[in-house]
Amino acid sequence: DLNSSILEAALARGDRRLCTVIEDAWREGTIFDGWTEHFEYARWERAFAAHGIDIVKHARRALPVEAELPWDVIDAGVTKSFLRRELDCALSGELTPDCRAAGCQGCGMSALVEKCPPVRWGTEEGQ
Repeated sequence: DLNSSILEAALARGDRRLCTVIEDAWREGTIFDGWTEHFEYARWERAFAAHGIDIVKHARRALPVEAELPWDVIDAGVTKSFLRRELDCALSGELTPDCRAAGCQGCGMSALVEKCPPVRWGTEEGQ
């Protein structure tokens, strides 16, 4: 769905300014938006517009690869260097093999997952 993709892209590129946008959308009833039958894009458009943010432009804005992101403080196990390599692979149309069959691809999860395959890249972070 185009509208949910626009919203996801806008939120993914967000920073602290979106706190009030999200709160306003919630106050308008955006509680179960992950369920198609509850999603109302117009609520999100109004919430973004109320704070002077064009949701489509925000969704389309480019971020430098080295940009500090709001969620960088969250450690989900996957390293930023691995994600940068994955971006390069995606842009060149390359697929990353499944580590369960091809061995560890160096994503960083071996630090958190007990039964990760052996590291293929030489270090835990695959560098």
